Amino acid sequence: MKLIPINIKPYHYLTLIGLFSYSAYSQSLNLNVSGAGSRSTAMGGAFIGVADDVTAVYWNPAGTATIDYTYEMLEDGQGMHALVSGRNQSLQVTSETTPVTYTPRFSPSFVGVMIPYKKATLTGKPVSLGRFDPSIVFSAAYHNVMDGNNYQIQQTLPSSSTSIKSNLNISTASLSAAYQFSPYMSVGLTANYWFGLGGKLSYTATQQSDNLTRTGTGQYRISGVNFIGGLMFDFYDNNLPLRLGVRVSTPFALRNKYTLNGTIERGSLDLQESSLYNQKYKMPFTMGVGVAYRPFWRLLLTGDVEVLPYKGQSVSQTFFEYNQYNSLFSSSSLPLVVDNPVRPVLATQNLYQLRGGGEVFLLDSRLFEMRILGGYRQQSYLNNDGSSSIARGFSAGVSVFFDRFKIHGAYEQLKYQQGVTSINHLTRTNLTLDLVVLLQN
Repeated sequence: MKLIPINIKPYHYLTLIGLFSYSAYSQSLNLNVSGAGSRSTAMGGAFIGVADDVTAVYWNPAGTATIDYTYEMLEDGQGMHALVSGRNQSLQVTSETTPVTYTPRFSPSFVGVMIPYKKATLTGKPVSLGRFDPSIVFSAAYHNVMDGNNYQIQQTLPSSSTSIKSNLNISTASLSAAYQFSPYMSVGLTANYWFGLGGKLSYTATQQSDNLTRTGTGQYRISGVNFIGGLMFDFYDNNLPLRLGVRVSTPFALRNKYTLNGTIERGSLDLQESSLYNQKYKMPFTMGVGVAYRPFWRLLLTGDVEVLPYKGQSVSQTFFEYNQYNSLFSSSSLPLVVDNPVRPVLATQNLYQLRGGGEVFLLDSRLFEMRILGGYRQQSYLNNDGSSSIARGFSAGVSVFFDRFKIHGAYEQLKYQQGVTSINHLTRTNLTLDLVVLLQN
């Protein structure tokens, strides 16, 4: 029965490709790989100092409170509005030794609504002429942070074949509030609940030489809670066309409980197997600063710097297996129950992001206006072995503003190497489209 370990290892290896792939993606959640909203994507993710629509729940929850809501047109975020964003994300892998296909698909990536009030409206107390009446803004949103584990593996060899298909969207449900302390300063807070949509894996693996077939399904369960705080300093009313934003994210533990249940068939045998895979990602405190400067009314320039102190942060994980097949063949030296703790992955460096972008008024008419956008980002990217790689990318987009709604479209491409010594080079591409609708003046 010496063939039994050989039967198990290839299957475990191929299955754990997906698990470690998820591990690498999850450690990168705070890297804003896709961000929220097409306008921010088009400007390279440099949106902390802008944050003038409902996507501010992610970028800087304080941004929406400093906007003047007396305008009747939907321009620069004014008024109660809803935003729906869709994304088509693809991943290309070159020099990959194991054939993995990431299938692109267009799916909702962000849905949110923002409701602004004046304090006098909420309290019912009139404000005397010339007195400052602060804004209070409430927002709620769903955000598909990233497609954490969507892939297919098809491998056919003379002695075996394997088919694995997995899908997992890592998302947050958010509630946010912002308050304007003065015409020049506001503060905001967002609460995020993390969860996974989809989260299923199916597999089939055969060994012709042993007449052995494995089939089964797996389930990912994601959970976590964190908070994003923000400050916004707006000097537009002081004849200085500058907004300065600060974004902080609290540390938290992102957990994944992965279960796998399947069957093993060999001749007349028809047995069950199950596995439990626990992961806990210690996401650290992060801080970013953003600037938005308008040297003249047709041009907006933005820039962000974000620090991600990952050094020393670990990923703990264990693999627990119940395998009835092993109990029937004691000579294989494989026990019925296997508990395999995996050494935590320890990040060896702090990470960062540098993001920059711009927006130009291209056309301004009585019926609509059009803007073109562009951006560039550079970031250090955490690998699943604890090392980091440098990723660079560019983006471009267009925005069209009408009286009651606006449309944003963006294209972003990011290239990086998966690991310091890896031969795998990845290119991530995002195509996004937003529809913003004014709900009430």
